[in-house]
Amino acid sequence: MEALWSEGVAAVWPHCPDHPDTHPLQARVVDGTAVGACPKGGAVFARVGGLEGDARAR
Repeated sequence: MEALWSEGVAAVWPHCPDHPDTHPLQARVVDGTAVGACPKGGAVFARVGGLEGDARAR
């Protein structure tokens, strides 16, 4: 996080695709699966531990 900040990049990880540079995704459990979700809108983007894409499509 410090390296990101020192490079002038938002120190937010994992990035929320709906709200870049404002807040990270939040870990939640949806249908028994840990996922990264937007804390504002609730959109689910990926399973925790994977970057395979939108978890809603599974």
